[in-house]
Amino acid sequence: MTSLNGITVFVVDDDPDVGDSFAAILEAEGATVATVDSARRARTLVSDRHRGCLLVDVHLGSESGFSLVAFLRERGIAMPVIFMTGSVLTAEIQAAARAASAVALVRKPMAGASIVDLILSCFEREELPPARVFPAR
Repeated sequence: MTSLNGITVFVVDDDPDVGDSFAAILEAEGATVATVDSARRARTLVSDRHRGCLLVDVHLGSESGFSLVAFLRERGIAMPVIFMTGSVLTAEIQAAARAASAVALVRKPMAGASIVDLILSCFEREELPPARVFPAR
């Protein structure tokens, strides 16, 4: 697979500029993108009807991205997740990403080509790899 055609990416970040930036990059690669500005809204929009993945900020205002993903997993939504943060990658954040079976934990800002490659990797393998940590560029 070399494009994101047929894939829905839910970008969950409370910073609208981040959502808009990722949407422009991913839509240019053929993805359908839903930008969501809160965990509360994501709970109502994300469903397993979509062939897709989640790109979720670790810090979502009053709630964490980890608790959002736990909520979705409890409801049987098991789409791949990539966590992102502008914060320092502490051992606690890395452990939480691994516990959530994240494909990756990335630092913002991130190069567009790198995020596209990560999303493509979610759909090129039968089994998802262990979470990887990528520093900001």
